[in-house]
Amino acid sequence: MRKIQVKDVPEPKGHYTPAIESGGLVFASGMLPVDLGTGAPIMGSFEEQLEVLFFNLGALLKSAGCTKDDVVKITAYISDIALWARFNAAYSAFFEGHKPARTVVPLGGKLHYGLDVEIEFVAERR
Repeated sequence: MRKIQVKDVPEPKGHYTPAIESGGLVFASGMLPVDLGTGAPIMGSFEEQLEVLFFNLGALLKSAGCTKDDVVKITAYISDIALWARFNAAYSAFFEGHKPARTVVPLGGKLHYGLDVEIEFVAERR
């Protein structure tokens, strides 16, 4: 097993690791739209939260030696089903032609820090 963290980013405050590689797979913890340097949540619009979230996802993938094309499974949590189409548009733009297996779970309320979205993923390190 290998612990994966984005370079020059402080350790998480909670009792977890950003990602773990095991058996050639990278398992990411839930990721929120936060500033990687400070850990401060991005309290902007849903689209701003998504932009930061996908930037962070890309940074963690890069730290793991992966690209977005190596992602095999995504689980996304959104605060409201009404955000589904907007999430899907940003998700499609990020992944382009790549279509990982995916689950989107509407929660019916805000997530940690009052945010609207959280993502976890599994990627294959090739």
